Amino acid sequence: MKKNIYTHYWILSLLFLFTFSCNDDITEETFDSPPALRIQERVDELRQLLVSQQGFKATYFTKDDERGGFTFYMQFNEDGSVRQTSDILNGDFDFQTSSYDVRYNVTTELVFTTRNHITEGTNPDAVDPDGNPVQTGTGYAGTNNFQYFSVDEDGVIYFRDVRNRNTASLTLTPTNFTDFDAESLASVQQSYQRRLDFNDCSSGTFSFMEITSSTGTQGYNLNYNGSTLFAEPRFVGLDGSFDEFDLGILFTENSILVSPGIEVDGELLEEFFLDETSETIQYVASQNGVSAVIGYSVTPVLPILGYSELGEFLILHHPFLNTLGDDWTPDLTNQCFVDLVNDLNASVALFDVTRIDLYDLNLDTGQLYIGSTIGGAFYDISKEIVDDKVYLTITGTTVPAFFTDAVQPLIDVIADPEGLYVDQPTTLNAFSNQIFTFTPASNTTIRYSAVSL
Repeated sequence: MKKNIYTHYWILSLLFLFTFSCNDDITEETFDSPPALRIQERVDELRQLLVSQQGFKATYFTKDDERGGFTFYMQFNEDGSVRQTSDILNGDFDFQTSSYDVRYNVTTELVFTTRNHITEGTNPDAVDPDGNPVQTGTGYAGTNNFQYFSVDEDGVIYFRDVRNRNTASLTLTPTNFTDFDAESLASVQQSYQRRLDFNDCSSGTFSFMEITSSTGTQGYNLNYNGSTLFAEPRFVGLDGSFDEFDLGILFTENSILVSPGIEVDGELLEEFFLDETSETIQYVASQNGVSAVIGYSVTPVLPILGYSELGEFLILHHPFLNTLGDDWTPDLTNQCFVDLVNDLNASVALFDVTRIDLYDLNLDTGQLYIGSTIGGAFYDISKEIVDDKVYLTITGTTVPAFFTDAVQPLIDVIADPEGLYVDQPTTLNAFSNQIFTFTPASNTTIRYSAVSL
């Protein structure tokens, strides 16, 4: 009996030694160096990649399920400094020098340790080119820390946002510029201008996307927000069918990048190039028989049916709500309507228009209220819907003639004789109140928005 115990003991011991030896072999084959050394090698690899190029073009999507992105140019130096210019600072293209670090924290990270162009993405009080808050408290929802993801054979380095790993990305592409400063500055000035042009109210208000696949062509209302550089392409069929997706937008000197890419028949469309032959602004992407267009049209690509949801009481964002605080965003009023009100106030000596309300648009009759610094004025209106346009007609008022004459340019827009296109694209930030947009058919460069209360 004792002999059998000893025999079993030696067999188990040999098995243990054999297993331990095999594990040693596996360890040696998998890792050729200690963990600390491997970490340092990974950090050194990224640092060397950054300083090995004269400079990079960086495209940064801050959070593509809510925001778009920006173009940067960066030069990394061995002393831990980085020079940057970009199109994020609303016309400030000056090169700025700051500090960066490459460190290990779960994985290898690129960290911008002092302020520079890219840190504007973290500014909670960031404003758009018109001076309007992007979204108070979060701004562009960016970060300073980027996880090193990979590098390809062309030296393009890919990063992910530490917090928003699946929705934010930073890509550094070697520029190979002859004159880095001059060419970088020219590029970001051009990409910034492309952004302004796309958001210029003179381009129109009907932004659209059109996708052509093996099954035909489908149009979408783009629902583009120029402050956040974010779009929600939306299709609502006459039968009530609905399709919508999120799209971050980033402007380069001659194209639009979108994130996430749009998959059509197995092809991924990520870059749309400016069509310089188009009479309206249009960017086109095509690949292996599929294509898509992003741009503006003079009339809606699809029927706009927001009029079916009009409520009892709406207050226009401009000029009243946008003076009350940031809870009334997003304000989808465009600059052309703002200019109209500002020009009217400048031309009238006796008063300024301070508020505009619409009552009972869920009915066939209602009222228009125009508030001013000398008092409010009510106009009775009728409402009719023809060919998916809302026609508001002034039917009576007790307002003195001098007041009506002064605000007639405003009345002509709010009660456009050719009708209004009415959309209901979103709700008030943090609330369920619907936001409506109105575009007069006789002048589709104008758009004003109102909140339903």
